[in-house]
Amino acid sequence: MKALLTLCLAVAACAPTIKPLPRPSDELPPLPVEEVSIVTMPPPAGEAPGAQPRVTLNASRADARVLIDALAQIAGVSVVMDSTVRGTVAVRFENLPAIEALHAVIDAAGLAIERGVEKPWPESVFYQPPVNVNTASAGVISARFGVSGKLADWIVKSRPVLFITNP
Repeated sequence: MKALLTLCLAVAACAPTIKPLPRPSDELPPLPVEEVSIVTMPPPAGEAPGAQPRVTLNASRADARVLIDALAQIAGVSVVMDSTVRGTVAVRFENLPAIEALHAVIDAAGLAIERGVEKPWPESVFYQPPVNVNTASAGVISARFGVSGKLADWIVKSRPVLFITNP
């Protein structure tokens, strides 16, 4: 019995000591909280009509998409963002025209503005006046529908011939 007690004491002395895991707050600093403050002011009295409102902005770890949308609305412009636009920005400026504030945030986010992007589709025929292919010339058919001159000539020549007689 004595030998068994001695063996148990020896095993317990050799066992590793279990230390409590460190708390995350002890090792890592807390993450900064997102902070956004936007103050808008009307344009100064001496500026031309239609001048941009002024913006004072203080943003820390602000979502770029949300900030761009807000500034675009203040500036009165439409913005279409790609779905891949992500990230946070930290900016600070005072009494800046809204459109310049928008450009500053876009630059701070590392983004670019694309203008004059070509449409991947042709203009819709619904926005153009209708053309009657039964009476239009081959040139009008070719220009209006974007078909070759040869096809437009064939359309004109294949029209049914109507005979109108006097009774």
